[in-house]
Amino acid sequence: MHIRHYPHYEALSEAASRLFSEALAGRKRATACLATGHSPLGLYRRLAPSAKDFGGLHVIKLDEWLGLPMEHPATCETYLQKEVLAPLGIPESRYTAFRSDPADTEAECRRMQGELDRLGKLDVCVLGLGKNGHLAMNEPAATLQPRCHRARLAEGTQQHGMLTRSGAQVTEGLTLGMADILNASLILLLVSGPGKQEAFRQLSQPGVSTALPASFLWLHPNVEVLVEGMD
Repeated sequence: MHIRHYPHYEALSEAASRLFSEALAGRKRATACLATGHSPLGLYRRLAPSAKDFGGLHVIKLDEWLGLPMEHPATCETYLQKEVLAPLGIPESRYTAFRSDPADTEAECRRMQGELDRLGKLDVCVLGLGKNGHLAMNEPAATLQPRCHRARLAEGTQQHGMLTRSGAQVTEGLTLGMADILNASLILLLVSGPGKQEAFRQLSQPGVSTALPASFLWLHPNVEVLVEGMD
């Protein structure tokens, strides 16, 4: 795990954009699994002027709030459509995503897992760090799930800004599992925003525990952690 500190969000976002672009440079086909939220937003907006460089990029949605209409402003779907897919010109044929409103959540997880297995190893996975140390919607627990699954959200996660800003009430989500995340060739973990100091402090100490899902990144050989402040 390589930890890099930056004095402000703009510097973090610029560095993340450079690492992301370098990882995919020269590839006619590539896969990127993308988180939503504030932390990666600056990265995505810096990619837009170079949209022509991502003509072979296949985007995978990392997770999704469960129980909202797909077009709801709080969904990860709405975020990715606005901030990534439209600016980079990614068509539906190069996009794999959970639905937020599936009739059968188990079938939806099986479908998503089948698509991941078909696409093979991820080239890049962009993550944010949860305030309680979660990755995607893999919350601290006695055990963690390796594959796509339905997840019960911790109380703090239910107060995520994407939900509170629109008044949405969500208690569960659909998410990639820990093995799916660790399947990426490169993992970019972006740590930005208030309330994450303790989770980052714990993460910065080598060791793996299901009480801190982000600690599983210590098992991966190529993780770049980009941190705003917190020196």
